[in-house]
Amino acid sequence: MTTATHGARAHRPALALLRSAVLARRRDLMAACALYCGHQFGEALVPVIVGATVGGAIADGDAVHIAAWLALLAADFVALSLSYRFGARASARAKQFAGHSLRLAVARRALAPAGGADRAPGDLLTRASADADRVGAFAGVIAQTVASAMAVLVAAALLFRIALLLGLAILAGALLLLLAAAMASRRNVPLSHAEQHTAGQAAIAAEDLLRGIRVVKGIGAEDASLARYRALNRAGVEASRRLAQAEASVGGVNALLAGCYFALVAGVGGVVALSGALTIGQLVSALGLCLFVVGPMQAVAGFAPALARARASAERVHEIISAAPAVIEATDATVERRFPAAPTVELVDVELAPGSVASFSFGRGLTGLVCADGAESGRLVELLARLLDPLTGRILVDGADLHSLSLDALRRVLLVGAREQPIFAGTVLENAGLLSAPGGRAVAGALSAAHADELTPDDATTQLGDAGARLSGGQRQRLGLARLLAADAPVLVLENPTSAVDAVTEAIIARRLRELRRERTTLIITTSPALLTACDRVLLLGEMPLSGVHEQLLETEAYRRAVAR
Repeated sequence: MTTATHGARAHRPALALLRSAVLARRRDLMAACALYCGHQFGEALVPVIVGATVGGAIADGDAVHIAAWLALLAADFVALSLSYRFGARASARAKQFAGHSLRLAVARRALAPAGGADRAPGDLLTRASADADRVGAFAGVIAQTVASAMAVLVAAALLFRIALLLGLAILAGALLLLLAAAMASRRNVPLSHAEQHTAGQAAIAAEDLLRGIRVVKGIGAEDASLARYRALNRAGVEASRRLAQAEASVGGVNALLAGCYFALVAGVGGVVALSGALTIGQLVSALGLCLFVVGPMQAVAGFAPALARARASAERVHEIISAAPAVIEATDATVERRFPAAPTVELVDVELAPGSVASFSFGRGLTGLVCADGAESGRLVELLARLLDPLTGRILVDGADLHSLSLDALRRVLLVGAREQPIFAGTVLENAGLLSAPGGRAVAGALSAAHADELTPDDATTQLGDAGARLSGGQRQRLGLARLLAADAPVLVLENPTSAVDAVTEAIIARRLRELRRERTTLIITTSPALLTACDRVLLLGEMPLSGVHEQLLETEAYRRAVAR
């Protein structure tokens, strides 16, 4: 298979996405095309009416005749103005809906339970905003191009009635402009893709910089961080410059060809007029039509560059929505199943790292888990959340294999709280109640258990700022823990839930957590002595797996080493 053939096949899904997006509101698109066509038809009639008025004035000078033509001209302007006004509205609806549908598609894919579309938030934002808007804008380009093509054909038809040579010149000029623009725009697809890619990288860097601004200032890395951001911005500016240069070249070629076309048509019209084949009125109409048609011809020629930009953006959007899922949901997966209040979770010969296979279970109450290898704990969190599937072994919840449950059913019974919990813009109560049942009865108890009740100010409407910017690291962690506890899931897995809080607060949380979750199943992955002391049972994973209570396990060297890491 040749490279060109492979590239063509690779573009097909993106073109299909582009087509489905712009046709999502085909009624609005068709209305925009029809109304824009009415506008262009009215524009094409203007020089014809003006020529007829001039010709009539020269021929007989009848005032009534001239007034009738002027009235027709005024009616034409009213009609073309209204056509453009309502056509622009329909075009805007088609553009906005096309872009919005792609934004929703990106959001749905990024949030899909099966995962697989893991990208930096800044990159996803660029694809869901700038790229989606570019694809949406192409719907408006289609309407304008259809109307412009119709204008060229109408102008050619009118000129055929006036002078055959002028009509042929218009058609030949339009085809030449369209062919030249299509050939010149071929380079714009990769250039547009590169421009949007560098914009995404700059957005990622800006997001990282803002989120970590306290750390950056703390370690004195302001200059290095700004230098990195400037370098990415310079790369983005250079990519935009290359694309603008390419598009300007296309525009220059189009303008040059259009100018040559008009000079040629004007010359042909002059020769025909001097030969006596045209009246003065016909000459005015012919030259007016030739001048008018330059705009529609350039609009038709601009279709190819617009298609190149839209196709590049559609490819970037398609990369997200077509990303393979990280886990495959079985077609016969159980959607609904009753589980006890505290199900038992069992891992059977599950590989957590190369050469490391674990088998253990945990049930009612608090179970602490200490991993000798930190990578194993991260892998375990991903497996229990079913962000990944185990390469070997099985994971059972109340005897049911995770693969036998739908992802929604699994996450209703088993909730996994990773180390870093996002805090959203809003209030403390809004953040804490995101996962709880309507009514939020469990929120107050969860806030108390996470020692986050002190975060609730007298004014419950106080905003926390973007990503909880007004909270400290420990406060954000406690609020994230409260949200997980408020969900009251039958099985809750927590990864280092108190790593950012002080020892006194940690002891309070450990005591309250034990009380709140005593009738549920909870696994705490941690090395915190305070949390491990509160656990009913502690497991140590490693070369020599151990099981017992914290005080008992402290007598072993392997456990002391793992906890003291």
